[in-house]
Amino acid sequence: MNFKLSLILSSILIYSISSYSQGSTSKPHTTNKNILSFKEITKKINELRKRQDFLMQKEISPGIQNHLKELTPILDIVKINPDKAKIALNKLKIFKTKWSVSRPKFVEMDNEYLKLDREIQELNNVKNITTRWHTSFEEIDTNIKSYEKTINWQIKQNKSK
Repeated sequence: MNFKLSLILSSILIYSISSYSQGSTSKPHTTNKNILSFKEITKKINELRKRQDFLMQKEISPGIQNHLKELTPILDIVKINPDKAKIALNKLKIFKTKWSVSRPKFVEMDNEYLKLDREIQELNNVKNITTRWHTSFEEIDTNIKSYEKTINWQIKQNKSK
């Protein structure tokens, strides 16, 4: 009985493959009229990736790097001359003010980048894969907090001398 069943199933499979390869005009029943062809999906994915690359290479990365270049020397002031910790703290406060104005733009661009990433995942039928482990602006937020603690610690050390 098992042999007969497998013979019937294999003949049905062979028939369906041969009719498909010979250009059968019957179309499978689909309920979604918005199904994209493989070419359209590939084209859309490429467009989304181009936008992602543009965001990262032309807007997000250079902007973050410029802010980091401005932030890093503030801590260097304290490392070179601990007596100038108050000057460094004032510069850090000025930087924090500038950053609070710039940060929303980076959050928005980062959200757009992640939205594009989700669209690409949906087109590829892949879910829950993150391409980045953190947001681009978190490094600056972390550095500001760390520098502030270090500078305040140095100011306390200077007062206790």
